[in-house]
Amino acid sequence: MLIILKKSALPWLVLVAVLLFIGEARGQTPVPTYLTGHITGNKFEAGSFIGAGTGNAGLTSPMLTHAWGCLLGVQTNEFRFYYNTAANFSAGAPTTVTAARSLGLLGVLGAGGDAYIQFRNTGNATIAAGTPTYFRLNTKPTAGGISLNLGGVLGLTELQSIKGVAYSGAGNYSLNTSTLGFLSCPNPYNGNENSGTIVGTSTTKLLIDAFGSWFAKVTPSLAYNSVRLNVAYPEDKLLLLDLAALANLNASINVNVHSAFTQPDGGVCNLSPQFVSPGEIVSGITLSPAQVTAGIGINLNQLVTNPERSINGNANDYTSFSSGLASVGAVSSVAQSYYFDHSSTVDDGIRLQLGVQQSLIDLGVLGRTSLKFKAYKGETEVYSTNLASLATLLQLNLLNLVTINGSTHKRLDLTFKPGVAFDRFEITFDQGLAAVGVLGDALRIYEVSMAPSLPTITLQPTNPNPSGICEGDGTSFVVGATASAGGVVSGYQWEYFNTVDSTWTNAGSAIDTLSLSNVTNAMNNRWFRAKVTGGNPGCPYDIYSNEVQLIVKPKALATDIDAPGITICQGLSTNLTASCNLVTIPNPTFKWYANADLTGLLATGSSYSVTPTTTTSYWVTVEGTATCQNAPNSAKQVTVVVTPHPPPPITITSN
Repeated sequence: MLIILKKSALPWLVLVAVLLFIGEARGQTPVPTYLTGHITGNKFEAGSFIGAGTGNAGLTSPMLTHAWGCLLGVQTNEFRFYYNTAANFSAGAPTTVTAARSLGLLGVLGAGGDAYIQFRNTGNATIAAGTPTYFRLNTKPTAGGISLNLGGVLGLTELQSIKGVAYSGAGNYSLNTSTLGFLSCPNPYNGNENSGTIVGTSTTKLLIDAFGSWFAKVTPSLAYNSVRLNVAYPEDKLLLLDLAALANLNASINVNVHSAFTQPDGGVCNLSPQFVSPGEIVSGITLSPAQVTAGIGINLNQLVTNPERSINGNANDYTSFSSGLASVGAVSSVAQSYYFDHSSTVDDGIRLQLGVQQSLIDLGVLGRTSLKFKAYKGETEVYSTNLASLATLLQLNLLNLVTINGSTHKRLDLTFKPGVAFDRFEITFDQGLAAVGVLGDALRIYEVSMAPSLPTITLQPTNPNPSGICEGDGTSFVVGATASAGGVVSGYQWEYFNTVDSTWTNAGSAIDTLSLSNVTNAMNNRWFRAKVTGGNPGCPYDIYSNEVQLIVKPKALATDIDAPGITICQGLSTNLTASCNLVTIPNPTFKWYANADLTGLLATGSSYSVTPTTTTSYWVTVEGTATCQNAPNSAKQVTVVVTPHPPPPITITSN
């Protein structure tokens, strides 16, 4: 399997933080070990009448016919096997395994059969319990002639019809050349399949790789040396005399099989999932009555579109979730699972890049539990959370989401550390909780990846001046991080959110402390975060601290103050008063100075009594809740003009 990885940026706020892979990960690709033992197969009659035959059920070339069941000279069950034990069965054309049904006498189920193909391990050697065998199908299994009857969703029947079973003690196929006697059938060679004995239980998953190729993953609970892939017509399609069931007859389910193989665990730097599920309908399928009557349903690929694109290495590609199809119906809960080629450690995290439709944001979906996340180890759920909980835990700022170019979606990048080992991750969009109804392209999944050996941010930046600092002043933010086991912390870089183009921009400082001096009003409400480079040395990430907001308070201007001058007569006193717009500057405090550079404080208050002997200027400043005091040479100048007394009248008298 070829693992394709890509790089892109992510905010990470943790009890660890939010994150970005900074290099193209090139982990070791798991090398398949093909099951090259004998390959056998069979089909079983499933019609209502004995001897009606298996219809179109069976296996195609390159499987070879070696025995026919025979009843009174009529061929019944066909037995096939592939006797060439070449290492790569997929070198030639695949065999197609078909389960089929057709109408018989009086419209009752007639000919039909189920089929299987069974691979033995090389030399019939034992495979350890819990080791998956992968069947390469390449193309999606197909269903023909099957109408709506599986909960209202098309595209599920063929996926639910494939089950794997493990066998122990399987041996090589052997021929028996004895004839069948009178009324014998053609090819009267009955072989011994030596299929072994069913052991334990097996789980079967239909998966897709980064190239869109399909696989069946069969995981047995006990040791085995052979595994069988059964293709069976679904039970709910076999109801006799049921009109809905009859509509499904003359139908088939077809599965192409190329090869079967096991594989070792991938390397720690194989970050992208190896496989993804085609999508799962969790609950709540609602169809309009007209669609039910017409036998029209919602197709699975209309709910989960292009499932492989979230793991294909293209940063612009995505898997799209929809909550339904206009004029057809809605689905309450849709999920997709991601399968890694190795298990994480407790220090590894999950990185997600999602695109959320603006209409969901407007409905407050990001603050609810509509997006759910689960991690699994094998078939065991080991971790569960939702976006609302993560937003609180990681202190996500959902206002600073970057708009994805050319769309109405906002990009949500986050990474979190489950704190447990996992090898599978599941994303569920539960639109029922948000009641969004039918909404196409509601959620996009751009990337899911594993984040190995994440550092932990131990000192998150905080604002030392939460009420704000004055323009022209300075402040600083500090971050600290600790490497986890097997990881490193190799560098820092501070960034700010650029509201002009909605991107995070380098803020200049490349150390753990960001020092800001002479801040300007343009920097008010600017968000900052620290990027910490670290993780596994072979595939490091950039993790991000939580975001801290800089509040810059403007300094008052002379025009903000109303303080009229006055003319008085020499020797008199006057009361100078100052006021301002209380909406613009609430809770004002005024100060009076003797000079423009504000070095001589005379008084504090909205009024100041003076008795100048000559014309004198005073300077008054103001500061309020969100406004700082005027800077030197920008205070309001108030001038008191002093008019001298006229000289006393001169009286001249004559003697």
